[in-house]
Amino acid sequence: MVLQGTPGSSTRKAPKRLIPNRALTIARLNKGWSPPDFARICGVSASTIRAAEAGFYIEMRSQREIAKALGVPLMELFPEDRQKEFRR
Repeated sequence: MVLQGTPGSSTRKAPKRLIPNRALTIARLNKGWSPPDFARICGVSASTIRAAEAGFYIEMRSQREIAKALGVPLMELFPEDRQKEFRR
């Protein structure tokens, strides 16, 4: 979607809407872990967990640690369409 400006102004693309990562949130809740507890278990920061659950892109190393801690295949939590779509 391109936003139309006034004549002579540049056009810009509308920002993409973040889609929360519900699969990740549900998997964490099923384990009974709070975001800070989960972060400690994974070896990442709590802000990384919050960002991932909110739908932001997180680094591949963090994705692997999160999937490993949950015992879930990486692509189940972070499918290809989420890989670089929403970078912080």
